[in-house]
Amino acid sequence: MGRVQLLAAALLGAGLSGAAGAATIAYNIIDLGTFGTAANVRSYGHAVNNFGQVTGFSDTGTTNRGATHAFLWANNTLQDLGTLATGTIAVGYGINNKGQVTGYSNVSGNFQHAFLWQNGTMTDLGTNGGVHAQGRDINDAGKMVGFSIFSGSRNVGWANENGFESLQMLGTGNQSNAYRVNSAGVAAGYATNPLVYGVRRAVTWDANGVVTNLNIGNGNDSIAYGLNDGGDVVGRYLTINGNNDTIARAFWWHKATGTYQTLGGLPGEVNYYAYGISNDGKIVGIADHANAFGNSAIISGVIWQNGIATKLNDLIDPLLGWNVQFAQDISQNGFYITGQGTIAGRQHAFLMCAVGQPCNGVIPGLDPPPPPPPPPIGGVPEPGTWELLAAGFGLMGLVQRRRGSAPATAA
Repeated sequence: MGRVQLLAAALLGAGLSGAAGAATIAYNIIDLGTFGTAANVRSYGHAVNNFGQVTGFSDTGTTNRGATHAFLWANNTLQDLGTLATGTIAVGYGINNKGQVTGYSNVSGNFQHAFLWQNGTMTDLGTNGGVHAQGRDINDAGKMVGFSIFSGSRNVGWANENGFESLQMLGTGNQSNAYRVNSAGVAAGYATNPLVYGVRRAVTWDANGVVTNLNIGNGNDSIAYGLNDGGDVVGRYLTINGNNDTIARAFWWHKATGTYQTLGGLPGEVNYYAYGISNDGKIVGIADHANAFGNSAIISGVIWQNGIATKLNDLIDPLLGWNVQFAQDISQNGFYITGQGTIAGRQHAFLMCAVGQPCNGVIPGLDPPPPPPPPPIGGVPEPGTWELLAAGFGLMGLVQRRRGSAPATAA
C-alpha cells in the first residue's frame, strides 16, 4: 500500500499562483510505493481517473530492479495486475472511470501485446497484425486507442471497439500513434507528414477515425499527448532558438478557435512538455534544462492554470521531502495528478490530491473502503487516512509511452 503523507499545518486554500515563492499549498501527496524492495526499484504513474485511481508500472525486484509489472492503485492499495500468460513485463498506460486499464504486456518471444484489464482479468488484445502493439487509453464507453508496430518500425494507430479499427493517416504518411481518447470517442496523437520524412504532426481523429492536422509549430515536429472531453489538446512541438539549438515547447490547442498557444513561463527553463489537460483547462507536464532529445538532471513537474506555470513542488508541503519531477496526467475533473518524483532518494509514483478532495481511490457505491487498521498495542497510533478524512482533510490530484523526442520514462 502507498504511504499517505498528509499536511499537518492548516490547509487554507486551493488557489494556484504563478509566483513560486507565493504559491499556496494546494495539494496533498501520496507515495504509491513499489512492488519490489531493492534500493533502486522504481514506479511511475501514467494515468489517473476522476476517483484518484492510478495505473502505471512498478519494478518487482528484491535485489535489483527486476521485471516491470502494471499496477492499479485503488482503495488505498497498490495492486499488481501481473502480465499476460506467457509474459514477464507489463505497463499500464490508460484508465477510465470504471477502473478498466489498458497498456501492454510482453509474451513469448518478447513481443508486445496490447491488453485490457478488468474485473481481475488481463485480456490479450493482440497486435492488429503488427509485430508489437500497445494500448494507450480507454474511455468510459470502453473505446481504446493505441498503436501497432509493423516491420520497419511502421506504426499504425488504432481505435478498438470489439476489434481493431485503423486510424486514418495524413495523406501518404505511413505512421500514426494515438495516445488519448475522450468521452466522445475523439482521439489525439500524431501522424507523420507525408512530405517530410520522419516529421510528426500533432493530430486528432474524430469518432470515425478521420484525421485532422492541428498545424502546430509552423510545420515542425509536434506530438499531441493530452486531450480533454471538450476537445482541447496539449502536447509539444520542436523549434529552433536564437542559438540554433533545437528546443521543445508545450502547446495548448483550443478546440473552440482551432488555434494554439505556446506554454512556458518558468525562469531558466528551456524545454516544456504538456501531457495532460482537465476539462476546466488545468494542464500538467514538465520543464527541464536538457536539450529536447535527452533526459535532464533537472526536471520539474509543472501545472499551468490560465496559461500561468507553477512548479508542483511549490504547491505541496516542502517538509514532506518530495521532488515532483514528472507530471504525467491530470484527471478530467481536475482534482488528481499522477506521475513520478523522488522521495528519500527513490523514484516513486505519486498521487497528488487537491486539498478538500478524498484521496483513497474509492469509487463511491462500488468499491467499499477497507476498514481502518487496529491501533498498536501499548502505543498511540499516528492519525490514519480515514481519521483525517473524517476530520475534514482530503488528498488530491504520464510514454511512458515511448515519448519520441521527449524525456522518456523507463519501460
